[in-house]
Amino acid sequence: YLIINRLRRDDATFKEIDDYLRQESELQGVDLRKSKRTIQRDIEVINSIFGLNIHFDFKRGIYKLDYDDEHSEKNNRMVDASGSCCARWHRDLEDPCGSGCADLDI
Repeated sequence: YLIINRLRRDDATFKEIDDYLRQESELQGVDLRKSKRTIQRDIEVINSIFGLNIHFDFKRGIYKLDYDDEHSEKNNRMVDASGSCCARWHRDLEDPCGSGCADLDI
């Protein structure tokens, strides 16, 4: 959920995403930082689960979240719902939705 939140604000380089995860780590008191490759894998899973289009723009060196107007409202509701699901998982140490989303910092 954190990666999506960051990219909802604006396109970002890996360093900007990493800085955002570091700030959130400090606020939440948990280490949320990940390697570049892990973030890339998380983005692939996010795209698959939520039908989002997060991709890397090689020309500009940034990750972008492109919105499909036809599906953006539905996708936003799914992301928001899964965020609360993942928060429950972290709190209860189980995976109530069974999606495995708790492994992601989405």
